[in-house]
Amino acid sequence: VAIPTTSGSGSEVTDFAILTHNKVKHPLVDKRLRPDAAILDSDLLQDLPKGLIAETGFDALSHAVEAYGAKNAGAMTDLYAREAFSSAFAALPASYAGRKDVRLKVHQAATMAGIAFTQAGLGLCHAMAHSLGGLFHVPHGRLNAILLPSVITCNAHVAAKKYAELARAAGIGGSADTIAVRNLKNGLVRLRRELNLPETLAQAGVDPRSVWRSAEQIVKATLEDPCCKTNPMEAEDFLVRRILEEVTGRV
Repeated sequence: VAIPTTSGSGSEVTDFAILTHNKVKHPLVDKRLRPDAAILDSDLLQDLPKGLIAETGFDALSHAVEAYGAKNAGAMTDLYAREAFSSAFAALPASYAGRKDVRLKVHQAATMAGIAFTQAGLGLCHAMAHSLGGLFHVPHGRLNAILLPSVITCNAHVAAKKYAELARAAGIGGSADTIAVRNLKNGLVRLRRELNLPETLAQAGVDPRSVWRSAEQIVKATLEDPCCKTNPMEAEDFLVRRILEEVTGRV
């Protein structure tokens, strides 16, 4: 029985675990890792620090976004991912601001996102967060907040329809898919600022020069990460480098 005390990873309902060894994060996937039951108790969340609310909440959002756009997504996973995203997107600012009555909504959203990505898979945002997190010891949710808007921009070439649907579910869509995708990205950027999360790796305490000195290692680890297999478009060297340019401030 798993009883989560943060609202982010969804590990209480997933087949996944992470093992960090020699500055490399290795995702583990096995059905035996999935708990038999999960209990969601919002009373356990009442004293969470604001920073942890922000980072784990953005992790849940990134799970929902990536599961919804993943290659293995289907009708059932879409239901969970869409509801998880719209619920967390709406409730997270209030939870961060101190409203304890909405924390169960974010908690439930994290679990729904976990159910979604266990079946649908994730994508490039998580693959890069794993490689960067292992190397530079930046918390996972913080990295997802930095990476997700840039990953959406890249994947929108093939996933615009799905991203537009998420934006509309959250009430920030537009009549055209291109407008809705832009609103989704901008909405996440605004939320990131509202939660006082970093926008670049430098703001997270990572020297951009160190990133580029380790670029080959980062790209290799990212492309070998299982999350890349379900990214909506094929993850390639140039795509990882383009995102690194954005999150290190080169563009």
